[in-house]
Amino acid sequence: VVIEYGKGDVNQFLALADEIEDAFPKLVVEGQENLELQKTLSVALEGEASIWQAPLPIPDASDLLKVLQAELEKPLPSAGDTSAWTESWY
Repeated sequence: VVIEYGKGDVNQFLALADEIEDAFPKLVVEGQENLELQKTLSVALEGEASIWQAPLPIPDASDLLKVLQAELEKPLPSAGDTSAWTESWY
C-alpha cells in the first residue's frame, strides 16, 4: 500500500499507516511525499491507481479500510487469462 501525502502532512500519514497495519498486519505501508497534494491523503495499491483519497484531517479510517478489504478480496487473474481483468488491473 502506498500513501501519498502533502508537504507537512507526515503525521497524518503515520496515523493512517498505523491503522492500516493494525487492520491488515501482512501489508506493508509506504509513504511518498507529493508536493502537489495539499491537506489530502491518497492511497493506492502498489503499481495501481489511487483507490481512495480524502481531505485532512481524516476523522475515521473505516471507509478506507472497507475499500482496502474489497480490493484485497478481488481475485488475481491467472497467467495468460485476461478475462477477469477489470479497470483496476490496468
